[in-house]
Amino acid sequence: MAKKQPYEILEHGLKALGNEVSQHKQIDKALQQSEERYQTLYRNTPAMMHSIDRNGRLIEVSDYWLKIMGYQRNEVIQQHLTDFMTEESGDFVRRIMLPESFENGSVENIPCHFVKRNGMVMDTLLSAIAERDSEGKPIRSLGVVNDVTEQKQAEDALRMSERLYRLLADNVTDIIWTINANRLITYVSPSIKHLLGYDVEEITLQAIEEVLSPASYSLARKIFEEEMTKGKIQGKDSFRSIKVELELKHKNGSCIFTDTRMTFLQDSEGETMVLLGITRDIKERVQVERELQLAHYELEQRVEKRTAQLSESNDRLKKEIIEHIRTERRLRRSEARLAEAQRIAHLGNWDWDIVNNDLCWSDEVYRIFGIKPQEFEATYEAFLDHVHP
Repeated sequence: MAKKQPYEILEHGLKALGNEVSQHKQIDKALQQSEERYQTLYRNTPAMMHSIDRNGRLIEVSDYWLKIMGYQRNEVIQQHLTDFMTEESGDFVRRIMLPESFENGSVENIPCHFVKRNGMVMDTLLSAIAERDSEGKPIRSLGVVNDVTEQKQAEDALRMSERLYRLLADNVTDIIWTINANRLITYVSPSIKHLLGYDVEEITLQAIEEVLSPASYSLARKIFEEEMTKGKIQGKDSFRSIKVELELKHKNGSCIFTDTRMTFLQDSEGETMVLLGITRDIKERVQVERELQLAHYELEQRVEKRTAQLSESNDRLKKEIIEHIRTERRLRRSEARLAEAQRIAHLGNWDWDIVNNDLCWSDEVYRIFGIKPQEFEATYEAFLDHVHP
């Protein structure tokens, strides 16, 4: 084999070096393109993502992170992650979460409160994973922030609603109760003690027929069966509420009249899951109604008696009026006969009330004096004027 000349060796080395440089350029270009794709994906991902160094300072954030928090990128880079948290959350993250994240490699769904630029506090769940170098040492951490503010508010509202409902159910005088599809009592409010004398534990062990009077049990059972059938026919989303008066049995054996509203609650398939009821003591109302009925009856009796009395008085008054009319007619006929007799006899009569100077002449007296009857007011002075001096 011929020995290569020095220039051939040099040429071969330069060619190999050129190939290596070209490969490095291609690798650098690929790495650059990969980094650009990573940055584009990182920044444009619709999630609150951030990267922090070993000291907890932000080295990158996604556009969505900036949008939600209300900052510009140059305002947050190199700032400590905890600068954007409440004091309590920031202290927890610095002391516990960051060391644990870098030591263990990751943390998941850590509750934190981030503070937006406008001061609004967000409820979030923070997850992070550490990135290590070739020696296994952590160099930075990639974090994802999940905003659960609305979910937290909904959960808080639900818990508050449940607390208020429990507070209401435990303190109202009405009885709130539920019965399942097997007609078993599943819940009853403590007010049962005041109305029926049973403790909650006692009443839940009672069968429905032991709590209701026979007539009320038959009525309630009929309603229950009819409504269960209606629910199956009408399907889901059927909301039905019925109001009925039921007679309950007290622990001491007495009966309590109640007003009960029953609501049939269904699941998404239209199956009745539970019967919700609100029962109110109407003992006083029943008593008032009975007193009103008695008062109404007594009033009717009085009205009937008074009507009879008025009818009797009316009959007497009619008789008196008729008699008065007859008397007046007889009087007028008598006066007419007297006037006719005076006219024929050419006699007259008069009355003089000396105290009141009131003189009353019959028509014939006027004619005797040559005056038309009732032509002037009859007085004693008028009489003297018509007497010869």
